[in-house]
Amino acid sequence: MVNLLWIAVAAPLISCLVFAMAGERLGERAISAMACVSVFISFVLVLLAFSDLVGLAAGDRVRVSSGWTWLELGDFNLQARLLFDPLAALLALIVTGVGGLIHVYAVGYMEGDPGYARFFAELNGFIAAMLLLTFADSVPLLAVGWIGVGIASALLVAFWYDRAGTVAAGRKAFLYNIVGDIGLIVAMAVFIHKLGTVDMATINAHVANLPQSWAIVAVIGLLLAAGAKSAQLPLSAWLPDAMAGPTPVSALIHAATMVAAGIYLLIRLFPVIDRSNLNGLVATIGAVTALYGGLCALVQPNLKRVLAYSTVSQLGLMVFAIGMDATAVAAFHLATHAAFKAVLFLAAGSVIHALDGEELLDGMGGLARRLPQTTIAFAIGALALAGTPGLSGFFSKDAIVDVARTHGILPYLAALAISALTAAYVTRAFVRTFLGPANAAHLHPPGPVMTVPQWILTILAVIAGYLPVQRFLVPRLGGEIVTIKAQSAIISTLVAVIAAAITWALVANPERRRRLLAGGAGVQRWLLGGMGLDAIVNVIVVRPIVTLADYAQGSPTPPAPLPIREGGEGGGAAANIPFLVPLRHANLHRYVGGLAAGAFILAIYLLVRGT
Repeated sequence: MVNLLWIAVAAPLISCLVFAMAGERLGERAISAMACVSVFISFVLVLLAFSDLVGLAAGDRVRVSSGWTWLELGDFNLQARLLFDPLAALLALIVTGVGGLIHVYAVGYMEGDPGYARFFAELNGFIAAMLLLTFADSVPLLAVGWIGVGIASALLVAFWYDRAGTVAAGRKAFLYNIVGDIGLIVAMAVFIHKLGTVDMATINAHVANLPQSWAIVAVIGLLLAAGAKSAQLPLSAWLPDAMAGPTPVSALIHAATMVAAGIYLLIRLFPVIDRSNLNGLVATIGAVTALYGGLCALVQPNLKRVLAYSTVSQLGLMVFAIGMDATAVAAFHLATHAAFKAVLFLAAGSVIHALDGEELLDGMGGLARRLPQTTIAFAIGALALAGTPGLSGFFSKDAIVDVARTHGILPYLAALAISALTAAYVTRAFVRTFLGPANAAHLHPPGPVMTVPQWILTILAVIAGYLPVQRFLVPRLGGEIVTIKAQSAIISTLVAVIAAAITWALVANPERRRRLLAGGAGVQRWLLGGMGLDAIVNVIVVRPIVTLADYAQGSPTPPAPLPIREGGEGGGAAANIPFLVPLRHANLHRYVGGLAAGAFILAIYLLVRGT
């Protein structure tokens, strides 16, 4: 049964290739049908493999597909195979189930767009890459999917390339993810050098043989990789800007799936984190990121950016749980978050679609009576996000709060602060969007092709917390099933209710809201700018690289136009770095030749070393 998962990966990949090569000759109806059907084929195949997995004893729930020898160098043998266990099953069901519903929603949202075929080619390509990442049994195969989702994400963020800022946002997402790719390569090199394997199950089984110093290096690489994909500090700045893409992209990639890849990686290789003894660092990064995202979400004027910073915060909460050794709880919150955050993004997309592209909260208001279905869906998603008892977010979020309580007063206070911020920013978003005076004269409600997926996900946002996710995962991941203590749940809920009530009182009255903003203008500007994170990255990383590049090209002052001599030579500054002079010329043959020569030399070295 597990071999069918190769077809699950291939189905959306085939439709991606068809749309890329012949999409312009197909009509929207054919494109949408093929795009959605391919993802639902993958969903059905994953369900079949899942049913086979459930039939096994709890401790034996793992299947490995047949494959082929990908690379063989001496004693080093790399197989291309797929791994299916409870963790892979959970993420695959999210990718194909939630992803399939978002595909259906996108049919209505993107109707009439001139880039319709290109959009679904990129969206299906993303699903294929994400499934490969999920099923990979080795780090290199995971890296293929990892890089693929990064490329697809960047292309989808920059989809409307003729609009201001979209290309820059796509480029930013791509470059941040490249940093993560480098981290993954570093971790992979450590595993090869010290353990002689890149098979993830083998790495986890023999992690005791990994010296702690090398485990620390590997974990730093994994944190870079996960930090870039899951928008953890200091690599968080790309995600809010990624909201420049179409809303279905935000719902699928930047809420439910791709941003979960970093969490998945940390959970999958958690024994390495444990071996490094950097659990405290992981928890600290997660907690600080969660607080950072919550604070920034409080002041965003754009509805999608509120949800983007919310995603940063919730992903931080998952990393916080991983650092506290609660991997099953982190995976549980990953699943519930995929449901309720997808609902919030789809409801936000319905609002934006109804208002002809308006995304600013100042252009909304009074929509509860005019978009009742969307209002109810957003409200349920918001209540689930805030951890309202009975809804999915309560069961996973309060489990993390309870874990934090057992780790001391500081983690517990951090978890309560995150709960308060979550309730505050989502209350502000709801009040500003759906209540108060109406600011839009005309709107057109979304059709059934958009509302039906929205309602299915809304139901899932209610019931997901009742699914035995922890019981399913713990035998494979280890640890214990966390049950929420009544005292902890009451305190957490009271904190959220008080934060929501204060926020409602402050933002529901326009005059009071104006006075509040005027009194805290400086703080608001600081939070609107992401606490200066972009500026810090620019000073520490971007400016030195740009300065070096300009110096290599002969420009001592980066902002100045590049001086050109007769014959095409750059300025004289590069004469001080002779070996950089050839890089002035964008000669594709030289670059490819250099890469090929380097690869050949490396291959010879590895062959000689392996004999």
